[in-house]
Formats: sequence, structure tokens, C-alpha cells
Amino acid sequence: EYYSPLVGIAGKGALATYDPATHQIQVAGYGGFDNALNVKKNFKHFSPRTGFSWRLDEQSVVRGGYGASTIPFPDNRYAFNYPVKQNYVGTAANAFQRQGSMAAGFPAPQLLAIPDTGLITVAGTSLQNSTFDVIPTGLTEGTLHSWNIAYQRQLPFLLSADIAYVGNRGLDLVMDVNTNASMVYGSGNNGRPQFAQFNRTGTSRTRTNDGKSQYHALQVKADRRFRNGFMVTNSYTLSRSKDYANENTGIGTPIDFEKSWGLSNFNRTHNY
Repeated sequence: EYYSPLVGIAGKGALATYDPATHQIQVAGYGGFDNALNVKKNFKHFSPRTGFSWRLDEQSVVRGGYGASTIPFPDNRYAFNYPVKQNYVGTAANAFQRQGSMAAGFPAPQLLAIPDTGLITVAGTSLQNSTFDVIPTGLTEGTLHSWNIAYQRQLPFLLSADIAYVGNRGLDLVMDVNTNASMVYGSGNNGRPQFAQFNRTGTSRTRTNDGKSQYHALQVKADRRFRNGFMVTNSYTLSRSKDYANENTGIGTPIDFEKSWGLSNFNRTHNY
């Protein structure tokens, strides 16, 4: 499977990334920045899928399968920094006058004129401590590996039973890490990498491929075939799912994000 780098809703000016090294915003399509910013084409996502079915006898079947799937970037939180997203605030002259009306329309927003270089200065502006998205060079999509093996047996009284092991593992998942968080315990702002250089305390929400996940489950099911207008089915799952807590919205312990590794929010040990 091949996924092209995300180039935004439109081409030029549709994406922007923050560069922590220069304390500047880089706008896609301007200057020397291409429309995909730092995301590179990747032809290494080999996603095989295979399975088998083996009838042991007239009452028993063994089945198994494996597949790999590419996980695309979450486009709703990818690289929509200022000036790609700009807020419009309309202020009336006083509390007794309206700013405008839906019928007449509101004044046109005063949008930032993006320079030809595609570089937006952050220092000394109201953007100084804003939250910025950082797209590092070489960011790529993650991969989910899934597998299962199951045994099915026909039983008396039109019953059948299944027992299966199901697992999956996510690798190189895109994860958000605040790379401007304090990296020294107890140091406060002085431990932030950008504080001494740029006096910046804002969040640098960096996309990384450090995300991972795992899931293991024992699944048992018993069915009575549909006959005379009546069918019975029930199932039980014993499972465990682990990942980085809130990896889709930001790691809470960037100083040591392995401390965020634990049971998933949706983990349910028993499910009947």
C-alpha cells in the first residue's frame, strides 16, 4: 500500500510547521518548502494478508490469518499552524452597538500576508508561547500487524463452539510529544529546551514515530444454528490492550514518555 504525503486541503499555503531550532514557522509551498513539508515519500509499506483453513475431520476446523495495514496520518491535527489557521475577532465600538449582521456580512478578516520566503517570525509577537505543531524530517505512517488462530467444533443439539487467539501490534505509530516540556525534574521553565534560547514556554507538539500498541485476546463463542425460527449465540473475550496513554492527543510525561505506557483507555479484561 502506498500513501502519498499529505499536502493539505490545497497546495501552496495549506500546511505550516514550526521549526524549534530557528524559532520560526515554515509555510508549505513558499520559498524552499515543498507542499508536503518534511514528510517524505515512503515505498516501504509492504502490507501482506494471508490466511488458511484446515478441516481436521467432519466436525472440526482450524483457521488462521495475518495481515498488515498502514495507518495514515490523522489529517485533522497534522500541520495546521498559524497562518494556515487564523482567528477572526470582531469587536464593536461599544456595548450598545452591534459589530455586524449575518444579512449584511461581517468585515473581511485582516489576514497575514505570507512572505515569499515562507518564514513567519515568532519572537517578539503574540505567537511567542502559542502551541505549535512540529513535523520532523522523515515522518512516516505507522503499521498495524494483526493475526489470529481459531478452532471450531461442531457439537450435539445443533451447537457449535469456537475458541480463538487474536492479537495485534502497532509499530511506528504517529505520536505527539511536547519537545519543549521541562526535561529536568524539578527545574520548571529552566528545564525547557527553548526557554534559555528563546524565552519560550509554549508547547512544541512534535509528531514522532515512537508510538506503539499491543493487544492480546482469548475469544470463546458458542452458537446454536438457526432452526425453527430460533437461534442462540453468546461470546466471551478475555483481553488486554496496552499503548501510550493519550498518544493521539499528547504524551503526559514527555520527560520520560515510557511512564505513559500502560493499559489502554478502552481496555476491558472481561467482555461477555
